[in-house]
Amino acid sequence: MAINTTAGPFGLALLEKNGSVRAEIFASQGKGHYGALMPAVGFLISSCGATPSEIEAVAVATGPGSFTGLRIGLSTAKGFSHALNVPVIGIPSLEAMALQCSCTELPLVALIDSRRGEFFACCFMPGTGGRYVRKSEDLCLRAEDMGDLFKEKSLIIGNNFSAQWPIIREALGEKALCAPIHLWKTDAASLGIPALERLANEQYDDPDFISPLYFRPPDIRAPHPA
Repeated sequence: MAINTTAGPFGLALLEKNGSVRAEIFASQGKGHYGALMPAVGFLISSCGATPSEIEAVAVATGPGSFTGLRIGLSTAKGFSHALNVPVIGIPSLEAMALQCSCTELPLVALIDSRRGEFFACCFMPGTGGRYVRKSEDLCLRAEDMGDLFKEKSLIIGNNFSAQWPIIREALGEKALCAPIHLWKTDAASLGIPALERLANEQYDDPDFISPLYFRPPDIRAPHPA
């Protein structure tokens, strides 16, 4: 099972060991929508005739991304790991997003909104086996400061096309090429690709110590006095 709560909407997927997707859910963003996460997990499993006992590992996005979303996703993954006695495998969010795109001859930049007028971003280059490979560390940048990631024309994928693409297009012009719009989301099934490889090699994370990838403290403010 894969859980992606990186940014706003959450994604869930149930995959076979060969990588095929048995069931998948993508829930749009709304106030209090994480309250639907556990019922959605139950529906994900039951809708395809599966049972919790069939789950052999839990893959989870580790960030960067939403503070609340990542904490909820990691807590859910840890709970299933302990309850079912199965491994938990953390996958960086931007690496999972890069796997949503078919590899081309162009570099790829994956973006996630940081909600402060900035983007979490990572650059990937075409690699062997038709898969993108990481070129940069995960960064937190304003759109106008992304020039170093764009030495040449690059494919762009993000988590919110309507909000992100106009900003990126204005800042980078012809250097930015848009990935297919239907891919602009934080997908859960893409977590399964590297997670299944790690499962086969018994490369697990310790559920007691796996933690979200943060770039800064959460933006928590005291309420205004009445």
